[in-house]
Amino acid sequence: VVVAAAVGLGCLGCVDGVRNSSQENDAVQHYWIYKTNSYIKYTHMSMIESIGGNTLVAAWQASSISEGCNDQSIFFSTSNNLGTNWTIPTIAQNGSYAVWGPVLLYRPQTKELWLFFTQSTKYQNRVDPNCQNFGRSYPGGEIRYITSTDFGNTWSNPTTILTFESRGQVGKMTANPAVVTAAGRWILPFWQEVHSVYDIGQGNAGVLISDDQGKNWKDYGYIHNNASWLIENTLAIVPEGKILQLFRTKLGYIYQSWSTDNGETWTNATATTLENPDAKVCLRSSSVGVAYLAFNPSKTLRRPLVVDKSTDGITWAFSATLDSDPSTTYQYPTPLVYGSKVYTTYSADTNNGIKLAISDA
Repeated sequence: VVVAAAVGLGCLGCVDGVRNSSQENDAVQHYWIYKTNSYIKYTHMSMIESIGGNTLVAAWQASSISEGCNDQSIFFSTSNNLGTNWTIPTIAQNGSYAVWGPVLLYRPQTKELWLFFTQSTKYQNRVDPNCQNFGRSYPGGEIRYITSTDFGNTWSNPTTILTFESRGQVGKMTANPAVVTAAGRWILPFWQEVHSVYDIGQGNAGVLISDDQGKNWKDYGYIHNNASWLIENTLAIVPEGKILQLFRTKLGYIYQSWSTDNGETWTNATATTLENPDAKVCLRSSSVGVAYLAFNPSKTLRRPLVVDKSTDGITWAFSATLDSDPSTTYQYPTPLVYGSKVYTTYSADTNNGIKLAISDA
């Protein structure tokens, strides 16, 4: 039993538990990675990774119509100047049904870029005239990956690592980065969502683990809560070898689970004191072990968007307010800690595009 699992995560910089939303960081810089247009009207679930030097890569899901339409594909773009300018995106992955939740992982030892994603199947497909002739898919399907040895110019054929039929036949989803332990174990968070009559299994969260550089994978963990879904799970390795897992919930707060055996078993999920408006949160760690958390500190609104930081995964200190304009929403962040900066991609509302905020680490 991990003692920290029963302790509410606190917020430094809060007054009586309430965050001061007026906190701003004048040093935050903003750039558009991609703006929606007459051809692509929906963008969401962005991911960012460094591939060395001044080069960053980003991926996100996009559709010409709206979320889940079966033309939804994974777009990919590169910046060679640390996020200031981005290439015209290419389509890294598409299929007969919607593609979801890109996750990027770069391995500098092999110079190989991995792209994990969820591919919907016939079991998620449904008729929807709003998607014209494409049809629409419920979120979920099976988890796959593709790889690139030329920094995203070309990609391998997809490999499936977790099928729809496994773990009780229910759709699987990805959204947040994998972590790599000091011993080289890869741990990829995923969750299961029940949407259709074909989903006969339970909604829960888990991780996929590989001990051989991605060649073979095994699933661990059935983290479940009867009062709420636990989805869009995110990981950080904290001191003493513990791994923190956080979840989006419908209960107004981020929930937490802990592992002390490199991701194979997890404590029951409990509430933190960090607010959550039923929206994705994301953890990323620095090279010196400081965890950064990007999230919306509200029970009801997907704004403002902030980054907090922690050295133990328990107590969190304010780092930066990335966006707070009350006229729109800022959601589904993914931070990357690189050098002395935190590069956070997010949806500037799903109808406006993918934005990048750069703040001090």
